[in-house]
Amino acid sequence: MRAILAAAVVSALPAVALAETDISTEIAETGIAPTLARLSALDSPSDEERFAIAGLEFLNALSQAYQLRWEVGMPRDFDMMFGMAGRLPENDTTRNLDPAEITALLSNTLDAMERARTALAGIPEDSDFGLVLRFGDLWIDLDRDGKRAEYEDFAEMVGVTIWGWQWMRQAERPPLPEIRFDVADAAWLSAYTHMVAGSTEMILAYDPEPSIARVLEAKSVLRGATEPGGRQRNFESFVDLFAIIDGTLRHEPAVARTVAARDHFLSMVAENRIFWTRVEAETDNDREWIPNDAQVSATGIPFPKGIGANWQRVLADAEGLLTGKLAAPYWDVEGFFMGNPDSASIGIDISRLFTEPRPIDLVGWIQGWGALPYLSDAPLVTSANVQRFEMLVSGQAPLFMVFLN
Repeated sequence: MRAILAAAVVSALPAVALAETDISTEIAETGIAPTLARLSALDSPSDEERFAIAGLEFLNALSQAYQLRWEVGMPRDFDMMFGMAGRLPENDTTRNLDPAEITALLSNTLDAMERARTALAGIPEDSDFGLVLRFGDLWIDLDRDGKRAEYEDFAEMVGVTIWGWQWMRQAERPPLPEIRFDVADAAWLSAYTHMVAGSTEMILAYDPEPSIARVLEAKSVLRGATEPGGRQRNFESFVDLFAIIDGTLRHEPAVARTVAARDHFLSMVAENRIFWTRVEAETDNDREWIPNDAQVSATGIPFPKGIGANWQRVLADAEGLLTGKLAAPYWDVEGFFMGNPDSASIGIDISRLFTEPRPIDLVGWIQGWGALPYLSDAPLVTSANVQRFEMLVSGQAPLFMVFLN
């Protein structure tokens, strides 16, 4: 009997150890992808585990973008793509980029956002789960060796994006937060996946792969593919970026993708409203990510009171543009450079850019002939709500927009 009991205890040890190791610690010890693989294999995940799966799908897609950037030396200038804005360490052994890798990365990102939303859909709106995540536990396996190196700390890559200039000063860096994500944050994450999916669909709709291939070929022939030390020279200047963007926009867009992009952006607005409804109903103050007016964010960032209501007005303007109920003012050269962005009197139907897309000639849009097919009689949106939001956040609008999506 003792032998049987001993064998039972020994066989149960791994399960006990796993139960005592929270998800945040598991990420720190094994990484994002292995933790995601384990959780995804569960037959009946808890609400906490469902949120973790969704968050790790998001982070794993981000990791794949960072890994490709690090391997080929892609700069932050391509930040219109998901995963291109973080600060990465130098890599002295970069390799050639295959343009098809960009298409594959974009497609994988779309799939990951869909899987994340599927996981979130299984969480009831009245769930009381709480997933604790310590930012210090997050790391990106840039070199794909399965081992955490000092230069792979996630905080070092996104610190400036989240905490701004304070992160640049070592002595003023805030401590890395511990966040308790809850059901309100499930709606926030869902909104974010829609934002990422929408921008990704738009890029795929115009297909950047041929333009990237053309730019890389020209660089190789005219300027050489490598530096003296053997480092690959994939992208170097604003000219490369402009050539890729200009060439991509001239392609015939895939209408199904642009329509899907608009639907994602509208869903982002809807999920954002659900988030604020839920977060405003909270009465606790437990390691909050984005707080209501009675809470404090565990990030250390001071969220002004009334930020939710102000942000909702900004999103209402965006929704009006996406549905055609509001028109975007066609930029007036004199008004723009004289600091009066609302001086324009001609409106553009933004919704038709999604439902009736055409190849885009940047010069044509600047001069005006490119905008003619999209003229609208709808009321013009003004900059009042955006300006009110900027004043509320004391000029830190880009920082808060990263949080609020």
